Amino acid sequence: GIHTLCMALRIMGPDVKRVIDTGTDTAHCVTLDYGDGARCQLDVRTAEDHYEQFPWTAAVRLGDSYLQRKVTDHDGFYVNLMTNCAKFFQTGISPVSIEESLATVRVLEAATQSFQSGQVWVSL
Repeated sequence: GIHTLCMALRIMGPDVKRVIDTGTDTAHCVTLDYGDGARCQLDVRTAEDHYEQFPWTAAVRLGDSYLQRKVTDHDGFYVNLMTNCAKFFQTGISPVSIEESLATVRVLEAATQSFQSGQVWVSL
């Protein structure tokens, strides 16, 4: 889930303090802890039919309710992604900050380390 993680970091910010993956090989459950009481949970499942059975969904709790969106047009999502990539190569201006980019790599590496180390918290 790099794209799922990128959505989370865009919403929550890149200042993740620690990470744990308590999932399985085909159903990763990654928790990002921001150290201030804020947490983000990512559920990334893989299977032959995962797009059909588990639509790509993002939800954010705002106060006492959730704001939720589903990515249903996967082709459109990737067209938009590639359009932004092309703009980056044309202009040299990234739509993603350096901080978000570095946080993405740090969190992915920490989640892998957590899972491989027996599902323990990994500090960033």
